Amino acid sequence: MPEICVIILNWNKAAETLRCLESLRQIQTDDVEIIVVDNGSNDDSAGLIRKSFEDVTCIETGANLGYAEGNNVGIRHALAKGARFIFVLNNDTEIAPDTLDQLKEAALQFPQAAFLGPKILCLENPAQIQSAGITLDYFWRSHHRNAGQQDCPSAAPPTLVDCISGAAIFIRAEALARIGLLDPSFFLYREEIDWCLRARRLGFQVLFVPEARVWHRSHELREEDLPRITYYMTRNSLLLIEKHRGGWIRL
Repeated sequence: MPEICVIILNWNKAAETLRCLESLRQIQTDDVEIIVVDNGSNDDSAGLIRKSFEDVTCIETGANLGYAEGNNVGIRHALAKGARFIFVLNNDTEIAPDTLDQLKEAALQFPQAAFLGPKILCLENPAQIQSAGITLDYFWRSHHRNAGQQDCPSAAPPTLVDCISGAAIFIRAEALARIGLLDPSFFLYREEIDWCLRARRLGFQVLFVPEARVWHRSHELREEDLPRITYYMTRNSLLLIEKHRGGWIRL
């Protein structure tokens, strides 16, 4: 029974996933199971991952289930294994060796925290902050705290935030019995906002842990991807407002 399960979702990005797994070889934390959920790739990702990392659990969904349900497959596996904590991690990331220790320590210090997020830095510019947690404004728009600022290495305590980035979410497994899993109706984008809002409505905390660090790649948007991104960001913003009873803002 692993104490922590790390879940990485892959879809036709074998090279990125292998780099992420390589960084996880450096972690200092004991009793960790790493799970890759392959979301219906057609580039032989699963075979390459199994060949390169024999100790990694690889689950194939057989179809692209989206970010939400794809990660849910891994989360259900972790819950069935009796994991105490679950770390949902994007495959285009690298983590510091002590990241899991920092997140676990904060989770033990703050027992009401259901979701905890590390400081996310730019992989291409390691000293630049990409996200220090997320705030929501009056119109339900999300903003990454301190985005674009230079990182300050001085020690800082964990901070309560509205939400945390879906690139790296540390989860108290027992809290999911009340909160539930990611909502698959979102498919892609803003599902982590919904998750954090549901947790906070139940009295749980969402915590930013600045001493934990993850580096996340900044992808240039391709023109052919823009219609899909625009569709899901727009649709899911409306879905989020509708689901959480945004009042007149729905208009």
